[in-house]
Amino acid sequence: MDTQFTSDHAQELMTEHKKIRTQYEALKKANGVAEFVLEQFDELADLGDTVTPENVIDAASKCVAKGADAMAFAQALGTMPEQPGPPLEAWIQQEGQKFELMAQQLEQLLEAKKHELGVNSIHLLAGHDAQPGPSAQPSSNPLY
Repeated sequence: MDTQFTSDHAQELMTEHKKIRTQYEALKKANGVAEFVLEQFDELADLGDTVTPENVIDAASKCVAKGADAMAFAQALGTMPEQPGPPLEAWIQQEGQKFELMAQQLEQLLEAKKHELGVNSIHLLAGHDAQPGPSAQPSSNPLY
């Protein structure tokens, strides 16, 4: 067995694993922000037609502070009705539905990345076991 090839292969596997793990962590963080934003939309929707633009601005500020995209919220707020009441309530429902769809898509991406991370982890473990040296020695692991 060519130990240089094995060492290079193991390094490639580890590099790929770190890349996938970083992507997974970023998606996981974004998913947490998305959940927070959905909670804010739910709280605004609970106010019904008593919701005010100030309530929306306050919720948007909390979302941005939690890590949501400030530009996206600024653009959305630019389309918000200025008067409280049914038009603002309808706008909140519409924006909430848009965001819920985006959050569902994000959740699907997170699940796919989680699967990719798991598969990569198995490849990484299998790659390490194929290397000559101490890791190739019999172990007390009952799976061997």
